Amino acid sequence: MSWEALLVVLLALVGSGVVLKGWTWWLRQRVLRTIAPDAVVRQARGVSLRVLVQGPHVLPGMNPSKANRSTGDLVLTADRFVVTCGRGVLSDLRPERGRRFTSVRSTGPSRLVIEGDRPGPRGQAGGFRIEVMLADASEWVAALQPFVVEGAAPFAPDAFRA
Repeated sequence: MSWEALLVVLLALVGSGVVLKGWTWWLRQRVLRTIAPDAVVRQARGVSLRVLVQGPHVLPGMNPSKANRSTGDLVLTADRFVVTCGRGVLSDLRPERGRRFTSVRSTGPSRLVIEGDRPGPRGQAGGFRIEVMLADASEWVAALQPFVVEGAAPFAPDAFRA
């Protein structure tokens, strides 16, 4: 095998990685660019997300048979909360749009847990759980209370308890 062939294969692999990284960056930034920077109350950029879903069509690009890990962004304004990751928008809540969370809590030091449900294509609800490690998780819990359904069950289905 000649060095030219090896160079072509290596460049193709590196190029594919660059394109994939650029695509995930674009998915994360696409929605965040619609938010005015002076309207942001709290934000966490480039945080590690662990997403669990119950149901095949609950969140875009998430596999229901495993814990999905991704890098994401959380942005909170006075009336909007957005969670994006490299696989797309996980949540975009506004006063006139979006389904409220069933639970937002801190389950330990620096650990924010957001749980909710979404109706599937056939009407059956599927659940999701987003876990984020943040230094100020308890402040996020207090700030996100307007986005939680009042009187909802405090925990997601038993599939998420561990």
